[in-house]
Amino acid sequence: MITIDEKLELFREIVFNELKKDHDARKESFDQKYGNLVKEKKAELTRKAEKLLKDNRKEIEKEKTRILSRAKIEEKRLYRNMQKRIFEECMEGLIEYGKKFRDTEEYETTWKRDLRKVLPSVVSDELKVYCHEKDIRSMKVYFSQEFSNKRIEFIAQDDIIGGFILEDVQEGIRFDLTIQGKILANREKVGQLLMNHLNWR
Repeated sequence: MITIDEKLELFREIVFNELKKDHDARKESFDQKYGNLVKEKKAELTRKAEKLLKDNRKEIEKEKTRILSRAKIEEKRLYRNMQKRIFEECMEGLIEYGKKFRDTEEYETTWKRDLRKVLPSVVSDELKVYCHEKDIRSMKVYFSQEFSNKRIEFIAQDDIIGGFILEDVQEGIRFDLTIQGKILANREKVGQLLMNHLNWR
């Protein structure tokens, strides 16, 4: 004869087995119905994550390229500014040297030689000479010897640091033989010398 406890145990086993079967059936149904969907979603999310990572890498590379490009442009700009500053300082240094050159013994020899070079090109009877006030006396004497048959007017210009400008009035020709005129006329040569000396490219 089956006891109540045995009947309860049997009932529990029957109920448990039924629940397990139901659970297994539901799980199998869920796996069949949603298992592939879950895998697909997981695969899709994985693809999206990989694409996002790839896109981010591309964007990072683009940004890196942009930064490097801006850095190169800025480097070139700074380099050009440095070249310009050095060149201007060099030109200013030459002008300062020119001012001091006026006080040397070679100065008078130099402007006399410059005058002799342009003598064949001066054809008019009327001339104007622009020079520093300190040079007028010595230049008057020398010019009078070289141009004894011409009218010469001397005009003081204190911004001329040395040398002179000779104007052929009738022909409308001016010969700039000032120190600063020579320096400025050789700007390109000075720049080239600096480039060679400092290995500029």
